[in-house]
Amino acid sequence: MTKLELEVHDDALSTINKIKHLNDSGIELIIPEGSILFDNIISLKLISRAAEKNQKIIQFTTNDETGASLVNMLEEPSGQSGQDYQPREVEQATLYVPKKSHFGFKKPAIPHIKFPKFKSGAALPVIILAILFGTVFILSKKPVAYAKVVLNSLPLTRSTAIKVKSGGTSDAVKMELKGQTLDTNVEITDEVPTTGEKLVGKKADGEAIIYNKTVEEIKLEKGSKLNYDEKDLVYVLSDDVTVPARVDDLVDPSIIKPGEATVKITAADIGSDYNIDANESLEVDDYKSSEIAAKTLQTKVTEAAKEKAESDLKFKLGKTQRLIEGSVTAQITKEAYSAEVGDEAEKLTLTAYASASGLTYMESDLNSLLDQIVQNLVPQGHVLSEKQREISALPLGNSSSSILNSTEADMQITLKTFTVTAVDKEELKKALAGKSLAEAEKVLGSVGSLSTYSIEIKPVIPFFKNVPKDLNRINLEIENE
Repeated sequence: MTKLELEVHDDALSTINKIKHLNDSGIELIIPEGSILFDNIISLKLISRAAEKNQKIIQFTTNDETGASLVNMLEEPSGQSGQDYQPREVEQATLYVPKKSHFGFKKPAIPHIKFPKFKSGAALPVIILAILFGTVFILSKKPVAYAKVVLNSLPLTRSTAIKVKSGGTSDAVKMELKGQTLDTNVEITDEVPTTGEKLVGKKADGEAIIYNKTVEEIKLEKGSKLNYDEKDLVYVLSDDVTVPARVDDLVDPSIIKPGEATVKITAADIGSDYNIDANESLEVDDYKSSEIAAKTLQTKVTEAAKEKAESDLKFKLGKTQRLIEGSVTAQITKEAYSAEVGDEAEKLTLTAYASASGLTYMESDLNSLLDQIVQNLVPQGHVLSEKQREISALPLGNSSSSILNSTEADMQITLKTFTVTAVDKEELKKALAGKSLAEAEKVLGSVGSLSTYSIEIKPVIPFFKNVPKDLNRINLEIENE
């Protein structure tokens, strides 16, 4: 005889399906305490009839007192107390199951049972009893428990400095976060009209920044000359400009901040030599370098190329990849003109090639690192909230004590979150299963630090006021305050 041990939540249909696939004709069916098969006797009858149809002998075994009573009732002849019961006229009850379903019903269905024939007056009580059992069985599957728990939240804030390294690994002890350098290359082209003469193009123009190192403002008129000694080149101001006086530090007089003004400049002559790089020093006519100085800014085309490179870098970021502000390094790798000095051309084209690199990190890596850093701050029995979390990540910049470039950056990270009571949702549902509403409320009330909790059973059906034993019919919501 084969022993078949059932689970608490196995119903009649799943049990029949298990019996059907056993090769042994003798089966000892071991039913655990609290099984849903003991909700009513009709489930046991269905199993017994199905076993007979498949020519199998079923022996029910259980330690459940209610279940044992139902098994004893099942084994007694149902018509023993009726004088008109005619066993020979009773047709074998047949369980009809649709062939295509193979006992796998998508929706609960009432089995079709062919009832035994009785003499006049004996059939009615049996029919009423069967209908009653069927109704009880259906109603027992209807109620659903709806429980809600709102957990108290405890605020947790931590601010710390970390280092992001490209190609490194995250380490909570070293306070280091894994980073990645992202690279891109772009090109940009601009056209300018020329004079059509042998000396091609218009005069080069751009911008320069003028520094006033004196204690009084300096006014420069349009046409004032700026000299680039290395190539003996001359540029002139395109407009009048006033450069403010320097500002001395009141605390430390040795610290001087020159006055600044950005001006537009134009080359005094035509030629590619005038397309000089950015940050080149210029001298202002009629002034000493100790009084006033100037430096070139990036030309329009090359500046646009750098901006495009930075923009393209941001476009390449992944969905949860973050670019550290200020870590981008952009530079012009090449400049090409469409014509040489001495050529005749109606238009002159300048193509600038730029590259950019920036330091990035993954949001998930930062969250994981912060969880490890603040783990010792989480109270016992609590966990960090996954939903209520705010992170601020600010680069510390370049200084004597911090670094900021495309491969390494020091950052100040601030985490604002909450901790809540650790609750195992499935274990809590098991604790609620089969309990009365009063008992269920006690179970919910014993869960850690709570704000509120509630439980109700719908629809409300007399005699079915307990929480269902089927965990699938327990709807449990856990929220943070």
